[in-house]
Amino acid sequence: MTTRAETKARTRQALIDAGRALVNEQGFDAPSLDKICKRAGFTRGAFYVHFEDREDFLAAVAESILADYTAIIVRTSPGSGDLERSIRQFVRSIGSVGDDARLAVLLDGCARSTKVRARTVAAVMAAIELLRTVAEGEVREDLDPRAIAELLVAAVFGTVAVRQLGLDVNVDHAADAVIAMLRPAP
Repeated sequence: MTTRAETKARTRQALIDAGRALVNEQGFDAPSLDKICKRAGFTRGAFYVHFEDREDFLAAVAESILADYTAIIVRTSPGSGDLERSIRQFVRSIGSVGDDARLAVLLDGCARSTKVRARTVAAVMAAIELLRTVAEGEVREDLDPRAIAELLVAAVFGTVAVRQLGLDVNVDHAADAVIAMLRPAP
């Protein structure tokens, strides 16, 4: 039997999924609440049970978009000590997101809304901290694991942006170079 909390979580996720699809199709400002609710199969009343207002909803959509990128960056559990595996997983996954418009939509939302920007910044900082825990003890002693985590998160945004410009980035070679730089010389 489904609990009330599970039903509520599924409704919230359905609204976010509908919003993501519409934002991706129409841009950050275009989807109306009516379109979002219709696509999700719920009423405006259900919308307001889960979100304070449209800006709160768009911030949740932005967090959801960023969660996809965070999942690409970190495929290992915190503290597992497998930075190389995380970097290689990123390389395997970047092709699947490198040509879509989600990052541009996310950044557009950040430019238009202080709430979206604040929640996106918090999510990026959480991703950096998670990656720092993976990098801890895995990089050369003269390197700061937090700085490495920041660099790798920036690499996600940069790689996607460069691919959106139509440039062909050989991420396999880039991953080899990054891993070589992080490890002590033999």
